[in-house]
Amino acid sequence: DGVLRLFRLSTANNTFRPATVNLKRKQQNYIAQKWLSSGQIALGTDSGEILIVEHNSTQSVLKLPEPCTAVTCLGESSKGHLIVGSDKASMHLYEASQDVEARFALNTSISLATTNDTGRAGTTITSLSTSMEGNEEVVYAATSDNRLTKVPLGSALEKSCSPEIQPAIPTFLSTKESSCTHSMDTCLWSPLIAVSSSAVPQNNCVQIWNYRTRELEASKRFGSDCPIQAICFHPSSFQLVVGSNDKLIACDL
Repeated sequence: DGVLRLFRLSTANNTFRPATVNLKRKQQNYIAQKWLSSGQIALGTDSGEILIVEHNSTQSVLKLPEPCTAVTCLGESSKGHLIVGSDKASMHLYEASQDVEARFALNTSISLATTNDTGRAGTTITSLSTSMEGNEEVVYAATSDNRLTKVPLGSALEKSCSPEIQPAIPTFLSTKESSCTHSMDTCLWSPLIAVSSSAVPQNNCVQIWNYRTRELEASKRFGSDCPIQAICFHPSSFQLVVGSNDKLIACDL
């Protein structure tokens, strides 16, 4: 709704106080946000812009390459690369730039479309998450047509070679129910990935997959009064936190 709010935690009474934000931009729809390890905030808009916010004001604006028109999700690699998911089933990798004004520069764009995507230009990347597999960092990308794809980050950043893009797990949600992956997270210490369906009563569920064996480890459905908005593994790997409209639910694994 064109609103960005930052809150500062008051250690005196453990309450949140709003912080002043001046983006110096006309009102936009912010679709995604990511707090970067550098302390900056990346904001993605439905007009294809990525705002880099620092010290509560806009420092630079990046633009998606054509023909992509909307940012749908954001991620970050362990080395500080900005990972952007967009429409047209495309993923874009930005690296830190020495240019003080730009802050980031586009390294490469990768299409995750399949041969079956013909005529489905509306396919978008709905969620991104990174994980280490041995010595290699990989990006998991969920798309609106119920696919979860694994992209090796190292080969993707090397423009001279094409990354080996492959399905990470089988199609995990029924397309008959017109749902798609709404949120996703990878576990820090175990080869587990959690995915949630879009917040619709008939398919309001969370599934946990082992991405090495590609087997379903667990599944839980939630009632229509608890639409899932976000999921996140606890750093201990023993719990999964599920965010709804008005509450957080801690689930033991």
